[in-house]
Amino acid sequence: MKTKLVIKLEETVFCYEREENGQENEGRRPCGEKICYISVDLFKGVPEEAALKNYTRQGCGNCPSNTSIPCQTCKTTLCNSQKHFNESVYCWTKENITEPNSFKYCKEGECFTSRNLNGTLEQGCGKCKENDCRNCKQKFCNTKEIGVKHCWTNNGSTCSTGYYDNCFTERTETNELNKGCGNCTAPTCITCTGHRCNDGKKFPYYCLNSDGKSMLECSNPECYIDKNLNAGCGTCDENKINISCVDCRDFKCNSRNKLEETVFCYEREENGQEKEGSRPCLEKKCFILADTTKGESEGDLKKYTRQGCGKCPSPAIPCQTCNSSLCNNETLFKDSHYCWAEDNTTIPCKISEYGNVCYYAVINDSKVEQGCGNETSWTEDNVIAAKCQNKHLCNTKNSFNESLFCLNKAKDMLVVSKRSLKQCDEECFFRRLSDGRMEQGCGKCTEIDCRNCKQNFCNHRTIGVKHCWTNHGSTCSTGYYDNCFTERIEKNELNKGCGNCTSATCKTCTGHRCNDGNKFPYYCFGSDGESLLECPNPDCYIDKGICGTYLINIHRC
Repeated sequence: MKTKLVIKLEETVFCYEREENGQENEGRRPCGEKICYISVDLFKGVPEEAALKNYTRQGCGNCPSNTSIPCQTCKTTLCNSQKHFNESVYCWTKENITEPNSFKYCKEGECFTSRNLNGTLEQGCGKCKENDCRNCKQKFCNTKEIGVKHCWTNNGSTCSTGYYDNCFTERTETNELNKGCGNCTAPTCITCTGHRCNDGKKFPYYCLNSDGKSMLECSNPECYIDKNLNAGCGTCDENKINISCVDCRDFKCNSRNKLEETVFCYEREENGQEKEGSRPCLEKKCFILADTTKGESEGDLKKYTRQGCGKCPSPAIPCQTCNSSLCNNETLFKDSHYCWAEDNTTIPCKISEYGNVCYYAVINDSKVEQGCGNETSWTEDNVIAAKCQNKHLCNTKNSFNESLFCLNKAKDMLVVSKRSLKQCDEECFFRRLSDGRMEQGCGKCTEIDCRNCKQNFCNHRTIGVKHCWTNHGSTCSTGYYDNCFTERIEKNELNKGCGNCTSATCKTCTGHRCNDGNKFPYYCFGSDGESLLECPNPDCYIDKGICGTYLINIHRC
């Protein structure tokens, strides 16, 4: 009988019993369900020891229906002790969420918190296998705080760091974002502590402030600085700035050097006023033009002047370009004289170098060349050049055709060619000097042996005089086509002069000073006693029976 009673007790399950704030007591009656439970509300916000004392419930049966309170069951007598609960491990258990909110009892006695590659958080029972996973062996130890979080990096991937460590985002000098795990010290760097918090969205851009040193955080990359050194975020237009102002989009680009690097141009329309351009000239080239064909007075130049950014609008209108800030002023234009070049194009000619002179040249009777100054450096011999001055664009074909060209020869020049031609104002001259040399050129002369004319190339030697020798070693003057004469007279001497002669012992010639008498013949009678013979010397003879007197004075023996 006693044996049966012992067996009966061993088959019966008793449970510890307790209500909240009560004491743990052995149950006096068998647990018909043969299952015991113990639950402890660890989430009352008190230490675990206080929760075990004040918020523990024990009894027969399954856990109460409130699944938000840790509870454990067992199937042996008095198994639901507080010690049993203390030795148990509960883990947060939730997959692929960012905030854990459920748990379970883990027989393995170990919990894990794992950060997946896609950034989600996974928690549960068991041992880690991945790199971004952490294990622990206490109740509810596998919080997100023991695990890792991700920070974005530059190439769109992530790096891993501790939960309480920082992620950083930095605006670099190339205006790009540098991202990663850890801290940074640059003034354009911001750290954050959230998982993948450094995505760079709405991360500020940076512009310099008006002091040129401190930085402003800006919502977009545009920065500005104006000529008064006001600087900040946004564009010149957005800030309604009407003076010279430059925009930029680079990191801290609106430094004071930016103004020095930027080209602004004066701007003006016809009949307008010169004003400083309020925005940069992106071409970095300014122009100033004046339509001198409409007038060259000071008033005309102001009236027909245009200024602006870029290249000259028309090659046929006098224009200057320059590439520094506000360089296209009136002084730039007035420092040059303007001439035509080839292809109906005007060119500026520095007055300091070329004066107010332009030229128009015809080379080899066909090629036309136009340009600045009084050009003389041609290698060709066949060049006719006309210059003009003190009027813009004066070197036209009409001015060339209306020019007077004279032969130009100094007294020591031996040859006259087209290269020797000279443009003259009113008249040409041909002068025969007393020593027989000739001069040709521009101007009016009054000397006896000088001739003037007023047509192109008219001062040829044929309009002038030439010299003939006279008896006394001097000369006389006569027309280019008139004759000089040399005559052997009865005294066997020479008579020389200008003009013609009729005696049998006289000869004429047409060259300048052609009658020098050198090798002029002597004369003797022929055998008939009538005809004359030209002899190289003065000796004559006659043989026997005939008067033998030499013919000296050209008369009969």
